[in-house]
This record gives sequence, structure tokens and C-alpha cells, in this order.
Amino acid sequence: MLQETFWDIMKIQVFGNEVLRWITALSIALFSTLLLIVLRRIIAKRIHSDEEDSVTHSLRAMMAGVIQKTKLPILLLISLFIGSRILILPVDAKNTLRMLAGISLLFQLGLWANYFISLVVERIQEKNKDDKNAVSGALLISLIARVAVWTAVLLVILDSAGVNVTTIVTGLGVGGIAIGLATQKVLGELFASVSIILDKPFKEGDYVFIGEDSGIVERIGMKSTRIRSLDGEMLIFSNSELLNQRIRNYQPLIERRQKVQLGVEYDTPYEKLVTIPAMLTEIVANTPQTRFVRAHFFSYGDSALIFELVYYVEVPDYQTFLDINQAINLAVFKRFSEEGLVFAFPTQTLHLIRDDKPSEAPQTA
Repeated sequence: MLQETFWDIMKIQVFGNEVLRWITALSIALFSTLLLIVLRRIIAKRIHSDEEDSVTHSLRAMMAGVIQKTKLPILLLISLFIGSRILILPVDAKNTLRMLAGISLLFQLGLWANYFISLVVERIQEKNKDDKNAVSGALLISLIARVAVWTAVLLVILDSAGVNVTTIVTGLGVGGIAIGLATQKVLGELFASVSIILDKPFKEGDYVFIGEDSGIVERIGMKSTRIRSLDGEMLIFSNSELLNQRIRNYQPLIERRQKVQLGVEYDTPYEKLVTIPAMLTEIVANTPQTRFVRAHFFSYGDSALIFELVYYVEVPDYQTFLDINQAINLAVFKRFSEEGLVFAFPTQTLHLIRDDKPSEAPQTA
């Protein structure tokens, strides 16, 4: 009797479904929720129990972050949707449940995307913690990426809710074009700044040549870059202007190359000429912080025999380069004086041809 009463209760219709079907659907939803929760905990425990090593640490950290950003209410809504699949529901109710499940999934995808953006920004900031411009650029990119992600999520949610997003997108497109035209120059400078920060053709403290101007980079801003010239004045360049010019950055120099041409007189004896390359080689070899490349009788000049010396100064500092170059020049001058070699200077020889033949007297009629 009790058993019959129980089955009679189970067969009672509630909103078009038997009580047994409702219980089954609820059981499936609860089981799905518990399964997802247990699975999440097992994976999290597995990740934290693994031994730390440099190869898999980043991947494990990323997986742990993904699991941490997976929200329980979203799992519950998805589980309810799974359980409702066995129920006989009106079309509107099914569509509503499907929409809620879809919105929950989209929101979860947005959270995961937001987490990955944060992860990338943290890596950039950690890698460039001493470069405040790189940190600022990373934050700006993060803001733009987050706005893009959540805008896309919002548009898809509105589309799932039956809102005509075509009109919204069209309006945003027209408004975006208008705003873009109005702020074209500002946006151009902004993106140029981001390009400089990410590509790093130079950084603060670098000595650069830009066209005919040169100086030390003092600040890289969102719209302009400030460079302090050697004369002391502040040079301000727009970022887009900088990207359209050839930039010579001297900061990454490892060593400096020097080429010297020396001219000796044409009447220098051959025996002395052949000793000059070895003499130049010896001078460079005896000078500290230098690396010899070559020394040759290079060419016949208009008023001198040209020798060319090439060497590297193995120190990037410009003051040290000048000191070493001066020492080599003085050593060359001293050796040439000791060997009786004379430096040539621009001269011209004028050859006069005299005609000793008597001129014929003019004849007169």
C-alpha cells in the first residue's frame, strides 16, 4: 500500500512533468555540479602536488589560474541546463534556460580571457620592471584588450537575448569613425608610443641621432619624446614623427670603429714607404683597448700617397674613444718624425715652358 502510494506520488504531474522526472532532472543537475566541483579540486590538488621544475612551472601556474577563475555559480547554471534536458518544458522556458546557460558560459570565457590578459601583463611588467614606459604601455594594452573582450561578450549576450545587435554595431561603427576622424592625430601618437615601448628602438638614457639632431632620451611619453641635446636644450619630437625617421642609437655600441687616412709626400723613398704599414700595425698593437684591422698603401692622391689605417676601440664610451684615438695619432706623428717621414699637404707644381725662338717681325706693306 505504501509502495503504491509512493509511485502514485511520483506520477503526479507538476508543470507538465511527473514528480519522478523532476527529481531525476534535479539529481542530474546536482550530480553534474558535484562532478565538476570534484574534478576541479582533483586537478587543483594534482597541480599543487607536482614537484616544481622550470619546464612545467609556467603551465601549471596557468592551469591553476584557470581553475581558480572558474566560478561555482556558473557551473551550477550549466548543470541545471544539463538536467533540464530530460524535462518537457514550453519552448519559451527551454529557450530561457539555454540563454542563461549560454550567458554563463560566455561570462566564464570572459573571465578566462581577462585572466590571460592579466598574466601577459604581469609577465611584461616582471620582464621590464626597471622600464616604467614598458610597464605603462603594458597597462594601456591591457586596458584596450579588456575593453575589447568584454565588449564582444556583451554583444554576444545581447544577441543571445534577442536584441538586434546589428543596429548597435552599426551605430558604434559610425560613432567610432567619427571619433576616429576627430582624434586621428591623438590616436596615431598613442599607437606610435605603444610601438616605441614594445619594439624598443631606444629607451630612456640612450644617446640617439635623429636626422641632424642628437641627444640623450629623457622621457618617452604617450604623445611625444623628449631628448636633451648636448648643448642643453630640450628637443621634443612627436612619437609618429620619430617612427618616420631613421634613428641611430649609440647606446648598444660594443666597440667603435675608426678609419684614418694619412698622406705622405710623393718624393718619399720606396724603402720608407714599405715600412709604414708595419709601423702603423705596431702602434695600434701597443695601444691598450684596441683591435687592429688593417693598414695599407691605399691610393695615389692629388698631392700625397695615401695610407689607410683601420682599427676598433673596444670600449663604447665616447670619451675613452677620443682619448685612445688621440694617443694613436700622437704616436703616429712621433714615429713619422723619428723616421723622417713628411706628411703631405695640398700643393700644386706649375711647370713653365719658355720659348727661346725669336719672334718674327711684323711685316708692313
